[in-house]
Order: sequence, then C-alpha cells, then structure tokens
Amino acid sequence: PTRWPPATLPLLAQKLASPAWQQRYAALRSLALLASSADKALAKSLIEVVNMAASFLGDGVVRIVWAATGAIAALCTCFGPTVQKNHHQQILPALMTLLGETAHPRLRSRAAKCVVDFTAECEEDDVEMLQAYSDSLVQSLTAILVSGHVSQQKAAITAVSSLAASLDEAFLKYYTHLMPGLVGILQTAASSGGRVGRELVGPAMECVACIADAVGTENFRNDAPAVMELLMVLAQQSLEGDESALPYLLQASSRIAKCMGAAFVPFLPRLLPSILGFAKLDPKLDMEQAESNDAGDEEYSVVTIKGMGKMRVSINVKELEEKAMGCQVLSSYAEALKEHFLPHIEEVSQVLVPGITYKLSEAVRTACTESVSELLKVVKAAMEQGTATEQNLAQLWAFAWPQLMQASIVEPDVDSQKVVLEAIAESIEVCGNGCLNDQQMEQLVEVMKPLIEDHVKGSAAEGQEEEDDESEDEGLMMTVVEVLAAALKTHGAVMVGRMQPLLPMYGQLLGTERSSEDKCAALNTLVEVVEHGGESAQPLVSNIAAACLQYAASEESEVLQSACYGLGVCAEKGGQHFAPMAQQALALLHTVAQAPGARDGDYKYAADNAIDSVGKVCKFQSGAVDTAQILPVWVSWLPLQNDPECAKTSHALLAELLEGQHASVTQQLPAVINMLPLILSPDKGLADTAVRERIRGAVQRLDLAAAGLTPDALASLGV
Repeated sequence: PTRWPPATLPLLAQKLASPAWQQRYAALRSLALLASSADKALAKSLIEVVNMAASFLGDGVVRIVWAATGAIAALCTCFGPTVQKNHHQQILPALMTLLGETAHPRLRSRAAKCVVDFTAECEEDDVEMLQAYSDSLVQSLTAILVSGHVSQQKAAITAVSSLAASLDEAFLKYYTHLMPGLVGILQTAASSGGRVGRELVGPAMECVACIADAVGTENFRNDAPAVMELLMVLAQQSLEGDESALPYLLQASSRIAKCMGAAFVPFLPRLLPSILGFAKLDPKLDMEQAESNDAGDEEYSVVTIKGMGKMRVSINVKELEEKAMGCQVLSSYAEALKEHFLPHIEEVSQVLVPGITYKLSEAVRTACTESVSELLKVVKAAMEQGTATEQNLAQLWAFAWPQLMQASIVEPDVDSQKVVLEAIAESIEVCGNGCLNDQQMEQLVEVMKPLIEDHVKGSAAEGQEEEDDESEDEGLMMTVVEVLAAALKTHGAVMVGRMQPLLPMYGQLLGTERSSEDKCAALNTLVEVVEHGGESAQPLVSNIAAACLQYAASEESEVLQSACYGLGVCAEKGGQHFAPMAQQALALLHTVAQAPGARDGDYKYAADNAIDSVGKVCKFQSGAVDTAQILPVWVSWLPLQNDPECAKTSHALLAELLEGQHASVTQQLPAVINMLPLILSPDKGLADTAVRERIRGAVQRLDLAAAGLTPDALASLGV
C-alpha cells in the first residue's frame, strides 16, 4: 500500500479532469479508499489530495459532490487533526452550503455525516477554530431538525452531538436553543408509546447526553431529573417492544451519570438489569451449511473454512457489539459514581474481570480491561468514606491480577496490548504501596522482559516494512515504562532488585544508533529507578547520570527533555554519587536553557526541564557548585510556563528563596515582582496553592521600598 500514491495520484488527477462524470466519480471514490489503506505514504501528498477532493464539493453533479464529501470524510478521519487545522477554510464553508435547504436531500445527510468526521478528530486547541464556524453550523443543523426528512434529522442530531463534544464548555451558548427541541423529541416518543419519532429517540438521547457532558453539571442540573425520567419511560417501552433504541439510551445514561454524580444513584436499580443483561451476553460460534439461508443475515459475520467442505462459521455480531456496549457502560458507571457504585461492585466485577481475556471480541476485552482501574477506584473511594476496607481492595486486586497477566501475554494486537499494560500501571498506582507481593513482582518482570527483548532485537531490522512495525513497538515500549514506573513508585527499593535483569537491555536501547523513542524509553525508566529506588539505586547513579549527560547535548528534542529531567532527578536523589558530575551537568543545562529559540517550538519542554534541573542542582548539590553565581541567573529565567510539573517545582524553590530573602531575588526584586502575577494565577496552574500562599507571605515581609516598590504598586500586581 505504501507504493500506491506515487503511481496512483497522477492517474487520479487525470480522471478528475475528465469531462465524464463517471470518471470523476470513480476517482473520488478511489481517493477515499486510498486515504484509509495507504495513509502513511499518502501523508506526503496530503495538501494535494485534500485540494483534489475539496475542489469538487461545489460540483454541479450531485453524485460527484456526494463522492467528494465521502473523500473529505475519509481524509478527516485518517489524517485528523492535521486536515482540520490546515484545511478548515476549504472544507467547513463548503459543508455548510451543502447543509442548506436548497441542497439535494442526500447531500444534506452526507454533509452532516461529514461534519461528524471533521469534528470527531479535533483536539482541545481546535476549539477556537471551530467557534469561528459554530454559529452557522448550529443554525444549519437546527434548520434540518425543523424541516428535514428523518434520515437528515438523524444525521443532523449526530452532528450536533459531535460538535458539542468538540466544543465542550464553549457549546454552552447553544444549550437553551437546542435542549428544548431535543427533549421535545423524547417527550413525543414517550407520550406516544414509541409510535411517533421512534427513529430519532436513540440519536436524540445520545445528543442530550453529549451536550450535558459538554456544558457540565451546573448547567445541566435543572434538566437532569426530567431527562432521566424520560429515559426511564423510553427504556421500559424499548424492553416491552422495539429494543433498537435501548443501547442508545443506556450509553446516554453513562454520560448523564457523569453529570449527575450521586443524584444518579436512584436510577441504577432500573437500569442495571438491562446493562448487565447486555454485558453477560455470550454469543457462540455456529457451524452451518454454506447453502443455509441464514448465511446472509446482516447480524452475522460468515467465514468460509477451508478443508471442511461447504461449511461456514458464524457469530452474532450484533450480540458481540451489545456485549461490548454493556461492558463499556458498566465501566462508565463505576468511573462516574465512585463510592456510590460500591453496592454493585461484586456483581459487576464478576462480569467485567473475566472479560479481560474474552476471545471473541477485541472491543469487549478493551472495555473490560479499562474497567479494572475504575472498579478499584470505587473501592478506594469507599475506603476513604469508611464504607470499604483494605481487604475489599486486596480481594478485588487479587481477582483481577491473573486476568491482566494472562492478557498481557496472549493479547495478539499491539494496540490492545498497550491497553492491558496501561491498565496494569494505573491499577498498581490506585492500589498503592505494597500492593504487589514477591510473586507478583516476579511475574510482572517476567512479562516485561520478553517485550523489551523482542524490541531490542526487532527494532534493528532494516526496511520500510520493519520501520512501520518498529513504530508500533516503540509505542509499546513507552507503555512498558509506565508499568515499571508505577511499580517503582509503589515498591521502591524492592522493585529495583527485581528489575536487575532488565537494566542491561535498557543500556542497549541507549545506543547512539537507536531511535529517539528508544532512548527516551531507556532514559525515563532508568531515571525512575533513581527517583524511587532509594539506597538500592545509589550504585547505579553514576552510570545513569552519565547517560543523561551524554544526551543532554542531543539534537532530538524528546531525548533532550528526558536527559535534562534525568539530571535534575540525579542531582536530587544521587547525593555524593552525582556531586563529581554537577559542574558538567550545569554547563550542559545552561546551554539548553540559553539556546536561541529554546523557549519556543519543539525545544520549549526541554528548556523548562533544563531550568528546573538547574534549580535542583543548586538546591541538592549546593556543596559542589557556586550557588551565589548560578541562582541569580536561574531566577532570571523564570517563570516557567510550558511544563506544569517543572513550573511547580521551580516556583516552589522561588518561594523558598523569597522566604529566606536570598540575594538572588532581593538584588532583582522588581523583575521578580513582575513575574509573580503569572505564577500566582490559579488558572495557569504554575504553582500549588500552598506555594502561592508562601510567595504572598514572603513578599509582604520584603523591604519593598528599598527596591523602589510601593504597596499600591504591589497590590496592582495581584500579590
């Protein structure tokens, strides 16, 4: 597939220039297929490809516009959010034209679906871009809700849902405009016993839930009880008749539970039986004759088995999807309700935990795996309220652990394996100190070891195909870091001893020929050893610090960031083992902090980590460096704004210097005072609450007059 674009794009361009609409139509349909099957190689020609498709959104032939919209949808999905960020001016105005009343009915539906594809891949920093179009989009979609056909209305409702999810709090301005109409759809269906507006019930409920999630609890609070009562009525009608809307309603309830919190609990007894029913579904593989009339049932996926004559294996795909949905909703309830979900934790865990290794559906396995940490959080939150004990937590963890270990070994898909490892890491952090016994720590290392070994051997392969596989493995390696970091944080020196067989392999990943991801994975893991290993890690400090020194001059921004962070940790935790390296570390960190453009672009995070680490060297290695010379320069580099964690630790040190009226701050007090409004702003998150109060208190005790500052001037700065 990676060889397709160079040979194919000129041919597509030729077909798109044809006067025959059939040629243009075929080319646009091919372009949509190409986007999903050769996405990595096509990325090099993305601008050309988007321009190709977008230029036909205003074509005079309906079929051509329909195909062009499909191609744009595929590009938005496969290359989001790049397409959205760079080509919104071409795409969204054209889609809004197609949403208009004068457009062909099929094109209105197609355009609404394309809005879903466009907005679904937008990121948080795309909100401002979307807001430039949201008024017109909402107006067009609302017009379809009022006068469009049912198929158009369904597409428009789904588009509103996606837009609300992307805009988040910025969607609040449309709440009072849209919510009554959506609730009205539900009321009409409920009052007619599901006979009127049945096709819109599911999408409308999902839309209500998405909007509620976007605007937040405070804004949805007044409507929540009425919406939930409607949901109860509609759910009961679905159970007694057409169940097609029930999955929509149950999924919507999980979003509403997030908004309502404890107020949602009274509705659980009426919802849980249906959700558990879905989660407990156990569709079986069936053998049937190839000539069977059931083979073409759309609810079944049929596969021909070679060597067995005309026999086919089928499974009820609809039931698999419903099982996955049920598991996802149960997990969402646990996440939303925390300790209030405790009465149901035993029954739900008996359904979800075994599903971690469910063989027939990746979606089920993923939902069940991700639920483990949420179930543990329920018990942990209940412990804080005094309604659960440590024994309850230990029992649930002991039940889940074997399933997670088994899944980490047998899971065939790399992305799914990452999900398992992430669940293990998060669960260990939830359970906390001492949650792993000796046998479990040994198991954990035994599972991680072949993953690292295979990557060390496999990522040296050459060729494009191997490079593509390597990218997946590198992502897996960073997830392995998360697991080992969680174990080190909660088990310290004991885990360092267990990890000894892994350390030489991480040394191999530090080779200069390795990828930046390999180096980051190795540096991050080894630094975690120093940070959490206590005395057991001290013999390793010199070698780990040496690796950080080596890569503190790297031209790769991610590697540079990891190395700079590592030097700060080694300075803080390394004691006398790091002291001989302190001067060299300062020189390298100073170079990173002072580099041209260091506070912008890809290197801004490395610069923040370098500055933070300079502060740590001064604080924890003061006997090995001249702090009187270094600290004034370090203070002049503040405030830090790019890496929140670095900002918090550095600004905590600034508070310490202010409290001690250190010369590094008193000699440049006006400059220090000028940076404080930014540091003290709670919205910025650049300092903890306690640190902000310490800074305020320290400033009030300073001799402001000597620095030419008046109390009024100080107050105007918000101090």
